[in-house]
Amino acid sequence: MLRSRWTIYGVGLVVGAASFGAVLAGAAESPSLLEKILSRVQEELTTAPSAPVRLVVDDPWQATPRQERAGLRPVQIWMEAKPRQLHQMRLELSLVARSTGQVVWSVVWSSPQSALLDLAKIGYEFPWGAYDLRAVLQDQTGRAVYTTSALITVLPGDQYKIEVLNNLVSELANARRRQMLGQAEIPFMNPRDGWCWFQLAGQAKVRLDDAEQPLLESQAEQTPVETMRFLPAGRHRLRIEGQPSELVVRAVPALFYNVYQTGTQIVPFGVQTWDLLEKLYWPACNMIEGHRIYEEETARWRAMGRQWVLPVGVPEPPQGQPRTIELLWEHWRQSPGYSHPLANGMQIDEFTGRYSDAEYALFAEAVRRLAGDPKFRGRLWIPFVTVDPDRPGRRAFFEAVLEAGWPFSVEIYLPEKPTAPLDQAEIERRMAGRLSQWEKHLPGLLRRTIVCPMFSSLPYCMTNTLPSADFKVHLEMQMQHLATHPALFGLYGVQPYRSNYADPETLQWMGRLLRHYGIEGRRDRLGSDPYELTHLRNPDFDQGMQHWEVQAAEMGGIRTGSYRGLGALEGRWPPSEPVGNNFLIFRRSSKGPNRISQPIQNLQPGRLYCLKMISADYQDLVAGRSQRTPTGLSILLEGVHLEPGEKNRFDWPFRSIQPVGPFSREKPFWMTYHWRVFRAQGPTARLTITDWAEAPKPGGPAGQEILLNFVELQPYLGP
Repeated sequence: MLRSRWTIYGVGLVVGAASFGAVLAGAAESPSLLEKILSRVQEELTTAPSAPVRLVVDDPWQATPRQERAGLRPVQIWMEAKPRQLHQMRLELSLVARSTGQVVWSVVWSSPQSALLDLAKIGYEFPWGAYDLRAVLQDQTGRAVYTTSALITVLPGDQYKIEVLNNLVSELANARRRQMLGQAEIPFMNPRDGWCWFQLAGQAKVRLDDAEQPLLESQAEQTPVETMRFLPAGRHRLRIEGQPSELVVRAVPALFYNVYQTGTQIVPFGVQTWDLLEKLYWPACNMIEGHRIYEEETARWRAMGRQWVLPVGVPEPPQGQPRTIELLWEHWRQSPGYSHPLANGMQIDEFTGRYSDAEYALFAEAVRRLAGDPKFRGRLWIPFVTVDPDRPGRRAFFEAVLEAGWPFSVEIYLPEKPTAPLDQAEIERRMAGRLSQWEKHLPGLLRRTIVCPMFSSLPYCMTNTLPSADFKVHLEMQMQHLATHPALFGLYGVQPYRSNYADPETLQWMGRLLRHYGIEGRRDRLGSDPYELTHLRNPDFDQGMQHWEVQAAEMGGIRTGSYRGLGALEGRWPPSEPVGNNFLIFRRSSKGPNRISQPIQNLQPGRLYCLKMISADYQDLVAGRSQRTPTGLSILLEGVHLEPGEKNRFDWPFRSIQPVGPFSREKPFWMTYHWRVFRAQGPTARLTITDWAEAPKPGGPAGQEILLNFVELQPYLGP
């Protein structure tokens, strides 16, 4: 059946015309409504159609292997143009073996239309490997008016077969387990253009394909060595010298670090240096988005065979001027990601719902121009997106990026929910639920999708929104979902967002999760802690002072309060989330400290834990004052061993970012972040919080009112 985008539009307009008289009848009273309708109609009429030929391949690399003959899968050919235009045209199809560059099959269709091409009926005996199906649409003079192609793979069987470990990882070779250690050469099949991970142990060297330099070299009785490479789809081979005891190859996703180099507002945590990241993150990473090119670090990274992209924005036109392709083109061409020899490309921040459908059609044309620029060939253009391909212009934009062979980074930032079932349901809805709809709108899009979960744990931008939930468990639930949900097989990559909003523990945990699910290919959980924290009760004062033992220095010295938007000022994400707005208030007395305390329950003796807390001057909040006012609180932990060192115990002032009431980025609200790391000595302990810094010093003036919430206590990884 022939699909015509313009026919679809026509149906929409006819349906609209049925009620157009009613619209006109109310036009005098509501001219803006008519203007909106006419503007939308004009926008759709002027939206550029998507590519006239689109090839959708039924990829044989699936979570459950196909039962039919390997690789010979159908290809859906969609023709998106007017029938009278296609009547005068021809479509030439040819199948080219990547290993030899030879055409192994071709056909020419006159007056082409949408069809299902069954490659199993071609009659060609396909060796396993990669092929390109090329489609050339020609006019009546034989001139090519449009060219596109799609990857066709034939997967191996027997001892070379691909073994799916989870949605993100497939094992391509395992010399010991498949009894191939004595072979001098081991072929393997990369099922798509993407990353491969290699591991070698024993006294051996390994070379990849025809390379002269070893890919890996290991010594007997030493830790296995490993590396990653981005390889084209198809058959590859490892040439082996020596006696390996282990040789493993896996297809792995793009595994991002975002963004190098950075620190946080919470200065005691320090800067995330290269040496630190070598321990915490690099073993699970093959791509870096860097603030800029760091000559030494970037060169080292590229020498490891990995990729480095640079950030760039979507340019805004001069006030009152329309956005043009030339504006976009020149802006992106001037980015170092376009031309710097150490850059692999650029990442564009960001494509959101604030752009019209017509603007997305314009973006699509700019993308096609950039993709066709020979100076940009071989580089990446990766957009951050928040919208779905559910409208014509947006769809054209997604199609243009797909045609160029580039991936997308989709932002899916999930705050914690009160219970594990609610959290799991939200993860299901926002990840598998949303991305399966993407695949329905545009088949093949899922395999170009980089999912960006937010692992921000620090105030001013954090999805660690509930002190009653373990944030590390929340992050693992998302990673396990990506790795195991049936609708998400073959995702292009994972890009946790964002390192300068994460403390070192969370950074370490994210690196371990990427390793566990994205390289080891595991399906089971890495951690064993429950989602809901039970060490403290009512830690955000949503139930007033319930479960807290209260000792006021004088009448009215301790009360509770609420301020709409405090959670947003603290950085709980998204700002619209209705959490963090309740708190306790101390009113400091000269007679003695106000105290609240609570027993700490369900500790594991010998294990590390971390206590976090946020405080601020209540009168600064209600008066709209922006000043760094010390809160002077003290925290007493009894029955535990406090870990030494500044990074394990501090009280640090930080500023808000989100605009709330009288506060803005330029006029922030100042708060204090409290951090304590301790080792449990028994199953219980006691927490006491007072508004005197230490007896007999109040630490602040009498009458000062200090608000307090987000008293989070959870297990801590440690070094």
